[in-house]
Amino acid sequence: MPPDDSTWRLVRCRDGEPATVRFGGWNCRVVLQSYADGQHPLLRLIDVDDMASVARATVHLPGAELAEDELLVKDYAENEGVLEALIAAGLVEPTGRHISTECASLDVARMSDALSRQWIDFRQSLPAARQGRSRP
Repeated sequence: MPPDDSTWRLVRCRDGEPATVRFGGWNCRVVLQSYADGQHPLLRLIDVDDMASVARATVHLPGAELAEDELLVKDYAENEGVLEALIAAGLVEPTGRHISTECASLDVARMSDALSRQWIDFRQSLPAARQGRSRP
């Protein structure tokens, strides 16, 4: 991945340094993107050394009732432990809520204030066509 651009950004800690999480044996940076509708945050973990994709930490579920600062974390199967890693890094807080789908139960997490601000700034920087576009 190239440096931050209009389609993604590295999540930063309060001190401005890139956020790092330990997940599945990898040291990872956290990348902030948007799902196609431009309204929901997508968090992806990438390897610190080679920037290879390690995991997609979040899921977008159309129709899910979430607050502006909430997201759905995929913490099952190959992603088991990702919620704990995001919590340990101070990026999200657990809400104790879950949303069930046909395949799994998704954890509802609240973004930290710092991550929430980064999401708002990132969303506002998206091209106008992506800020409110919805896709079936």
